[in-house]
Amino acid sequence: MGGALSSTNGHAPAGGIAPGSLLVGVDTGGTFTDCAIVDDRGRVVTGKALSTKGRLQRGVLDAVANAAEELGVRTEEVLARTSVFCHATTAGLNELYTRSGARVALLTTLGHEDAIRIGRVYLKASGMGDLEVTDVARLDKPAPVVGDTDVIGVAERIDVGGSVVLALTDGEIDRVVEELAARELDAVAISLLWSFANPAHERALADAVRRRLPGTYVTCSSDVAPVLGEYERTMTSVINAYVGPTLQSYLDVLKAELASAGLRSEPLMMQSNGGVFPLAGAAEHAVNILNSGPAGGVIASAMIGRVLGHPNIITTDVGGTSFDVSLVVDGEPVLSAEPELDRFAVFAPMIDVRSIGAGGGSIAHVDPEERVLRVGPRSAGAEPGPACYGRGGTVPTVTDANLVLGRLDRDRFFGGRLRLDLDAATRAIETHVARPMGMSVVEAATGIVDIADNAMADLVRRMTTERGHDARQFTIYAFGGGGPVHVAAYGSTIGARAAIIPAQAPVFSALGVAAADAQHFARISAPGVMPIDAEAANGTFSELAERGRAILGLSDFPVSQRLLIWMRFRNQTQEVAVPIERLPLTEESVAGLVDGFLELYEARYGRGTAVPHTPIEAVTYETITTAHIRPPELQTAPPRDGSAAQTGSRGVFFAGAEHETAVFDGLRLAPADVVQGPALVECPGTTVVVHPNQIMAVDDYGNFELVFAPAREEPR
Repeated sequence: MGGALSSTNGHAPAGGIAPGSLLVGVDTGGTFTDCAIVDDRGRVVTGKALSTKGRLQRGVLDAVANAAEELGVRTEEVLARTSVFCHATTAGLNELYTRSGARVALLTTLGHEDAIRIGRVYLKASGMGDLEVTDVARLDKPAPVVGDTDVIGVAERIDVGGSVVLALTDGEIDRVVEELAARELDAVAISLLWSFANPAHERALADAVRRRLPGTYVTCSSDVAPVLGEYERTMTSVINAYVGPTLQSYLDVLKAELASAGLRSEPLMMQSNGGVFPLAGAAEHAVNILNSGPAGGVIASAMIGRVLGHPNIITTDVGGTSFDVSLVVDGEPVLSAEPELDRFAVFAPMIDVRSIGAGGGSIAHVDPEERVLRVGPRSAGAEPGPACYGRGGTVPTVTDANLVLGRLDRDRFFGGRLRLDLDAATRAIETHVARPMGMSVVEAATGIVDIADNAMADLVRRMTTERGHDARQFTIYAFGGGGPVHVAAYGSTIGARAAIIPAQAPVFSALGVAAADAQHFARISAPGVMPIDAEAANGTFSELAERGRAILGLSDFPVSQRLLIWMRFRNQTQEVAVPIERLPLTEESVAGLVDGFLELYEARYGRGTAVPHTPIEAVTYETITTAHIRPPELQTAPPRDGSAAQTGSRGVFFAGAEHETAVFDGLRLAPADVVQGPALVECPGTTVVVHPNQIMAVDDYGNFELVFAPAREEPR
């Protein structure tokens, strides 16, 4: 099934649609929905559409239709020939950020109703940079998404060993359900003490709620996070219930409409950990898919980086709503050791992606109290969108500012399907920023873009320098519709040498979604002091491994599994994942796990930090099941005559001064072509902005390499 990967950059490959199976990846964001189609020869065709608020499935089908149009065929033919359809969306994450999710009730063990409000002390500073942490007056824990009156204590108790201390009676179940029925609820989260050791009480409550309150979305912690850690386990369950109903409704409609449009295979859903799994179970584990869109871009970066020889990558995705940053280190995406969603600690394996509200649709406004210009985090989205879209928007955005500065072509934006209104953008900036601030429109537009660029650079520093990474040892990958527009500014600011703008930059996350392997993480805590019972451990691992294979259900693809056991010094909180080389475990191999733990512990915390002969606990068992779908491979770009690539020039503002700037058609540039800044390289879906004193070169694969310091080093 292997093939060579080459982008059509918006043009259909010779011969139209290739026979055989297609991989389709679709990423739905707040402003745009992107589609990438990979055929069995590895060729890529892309499509892009505006997201449709309230009807996201419409944007999905529109993006597929636009890609099908590039192939010269109907949507139905593409879907009928699709063997793997993968989807990613930030719809649930946007609900969490905007606090527009379901009304949730939490059932927890009596006496522990305040656990989610008490939380952990570090939550006051979670998700903040060093400078933010020093502003002590503003430090506070995030407000729970469950109201105090919707937390109900349940008279029951199970101990650490799974034994019932206080039985859950039928009368107590009746009381709890009656309390729930008196509220106008959308969902119920159930998180009882030690439920991972014995889920009987949680399941009894869940069965009663589903039976007597039909249509209510129900989440049990023993299903979504059966691991040690009361706060994190409970918050995982609560957030799952908070976003689950909306995602359930959306995914049900999407699946039905895809089937109606001709899709014959079971759709797959991208997860925050970078793998896909069947759509049928996605909404039940909604917390695992909240960061699915940004994860796609990281997977695609790692894939391209292996070919280009970039083991260390800073991935930067500028969309219409947000700016997302992650790292690839030694060729592998970095997983979050302590995952957070909007400053809430959760148990949900995910690629470590951090985001801020700085995208093309981010709204610029003058703070009424401090009288300073701010950009974001609110976004104009796709509807009404930036003022220049002509769809009813009247407030200025980053896209409006880029248009006023001459960095976007009003006639070629969005592949020419959306003509931008320069007059509307100018009026919006003049009315809401320039006049209140006493400056010219160009000065105001420059300020908007500079603030956005600096916010992006700050987030990149937080992900690199503040974590002990040297940005000079990394290559930036800039994608999304806005990444190529802004990377020349934020990339040079952080000290990186160069940035790669992939050939498929506008839909890069969708490409990663299409190319991702199917994956399932299964975890369960069963704390025990080493040496643990080998036979019991073998049984736990076998059960988890079988669950992973059953849930993926992709028998047509080769499957591999990794086994891990999370260990710690007794009474400590820092856990280390120790790999299991093979099953079954024996008394001898269990003893070897201790040596492995001590070695890994010192590798993480420093030589001499591990104290031999200190009691060690095995806490959590984990299996990672992977179905390897299709690994696309890059091939060199077709030969082109780049002599006619320059299409003209126009005035563009850089640092407040206007420069006559050459304009190039990105589809006409050939490998080894070099562009000297200032320049604009216009491609379907994006524009590469090359600042003065920067140069951009085209590599053998059709990617653009933007070099920030050309005086010292020639481009490749």
